[in-house]
Amino acid sequence: MAVGHDGLVRCTNADCNDELQEGSAIGAVVYRHSDDGQWTVGRLYGGPCRPERVRYPMVGTETHVIHARLGMLSDVVEQDHQLTIVAPEVVASSSPRQGRERANHRSYAGP
Repeated sequence: MAVGHDGLVRCTNADCNDELQEGSAIGAVVYRHSDDGQWTVGRLYGGPCRPERVRYPMVGTETHVIHARLGMLSDVVEQDHQLTIVAPEVVASSSPRQGRERANHRSYAGP
């Protein structure tokens, strides 16, 4: 799973924002909707900021917190190199049945 843009990846923790590079220990929140086969990297964190649990599970979405490191994936023919998640270890999960639906709906009480 390639991450970053032009070889640059930063911790998504607003208090940190450290630059991550090949070999960096990372944590990531990855998810996929129950009707989709593709995983999405929602957030990346540097070593000290790595989460240990799924903080906001959503109904209909399978979510995992993983610990891993960044590695370099190279395509020699295209002369392209991308940072990728290497050796992921799942440390926490939530199933599509856990979590809450969006709480920003309002009910109308009437006059």
